[in-house]
Amino acid sequence: MKTLTHTFKGKEIKLFPVSAFADMINRDRQTIKRWEREGMIPKAPFTKKHGEKNVRLYPEYFIKAVKNVIKLMKIRKGATFDKVIVKSKIFREIEKQKEKL
Repeated sequence: MKTLTHTFKGKEIKLFPVSAFADMINRDRQTIKRWEREGMIPKAPFTKKHGEKNVRLYPEYFIKAVKNVIKLMKIRKGATFDKVIVKSKIFREIEKQKEKL
């Protein structure tokens, strides 16, 4: 599935499927899905029916926020980290990025 767009606050925003999100932050799809299940990141704000499945779609600001926290906290792939601290930083950063729209 390719990138989609959605109008938010009168602006077009790009939406990416989980595979693109994972590529953009150098993680695999299962990591993104696990983080969602564990509450580390909010559930995908958008979904789209694709055949029998609902595809998770993440706005660009959401991905940028997660990427910023990963970089800021120097979270390496496969590393362990304090989930409570990271979760709160990710949720705050998403809101900050959203407000910039």
